[in-house]
Amino acid sequence: MIVRPRSHWLRMLFTLRGSVLMDIAPQLLIAIGFAVIVTVLHGRLFLWKVTLTFVPFSLIGLTLAIFLGFRNNTSYARYWEARVLWGTLLNDSRALARQALTLVDSIGVMTPVIVGFIAYTFFALEALSSQIEEPFGTEPNDLALDALAMGIEASLRETLGETDLPPPSQPVNYVLT
Repeated sequence: MIVRPRSHWLRMLFTLRGSVLMDIAPQLLIAIGFAVIVTVLHGRLFLWKVTLTFVPFSLIGLTLAIFLGFRNNTSYARYWEARVLWGTLLNDSRALARQALTLVDSIGVMTPVIVGFIAYTFFALEALSSQIEEPFGTEPNDLALDALAMGIEASLRETLGETDLPPPSQPVNYVLT
């Protein structure tokens, strides 16, 4: 946000920092050039005199007024939504600050310990949820697919009457794969 002291309107007209002039310069030059061409031709088009009445301008003005009305309403709705969201954020941050102060006042010296336990719970839950999000891998918390497949194979061989069964899978460093 650019904040500058209130100065004379003429000085503000030629201030470029924070101005949209550089963004609209091409369109502005085209509009001015078109106005110059219309002024020079003064209602003449291919040697014919073209008379201009107020009707096209009033129709364009009406259309433009309706369009700008809708744009203004949309803009105000966005502003109001942002204002409501900002108010909610402000109220929630104040409530959080009050709760934190109440927590410190009620448990005193044990506050860091309690905060550590609560933080551990949430951080561990987040870490575990990201680890078990994809269960078919080779990470320690993934399913032991090799052990499951070997167990199914041993069960099928036993059902078929075979006696040479593979040994059950054993964990390595407490991890069963």
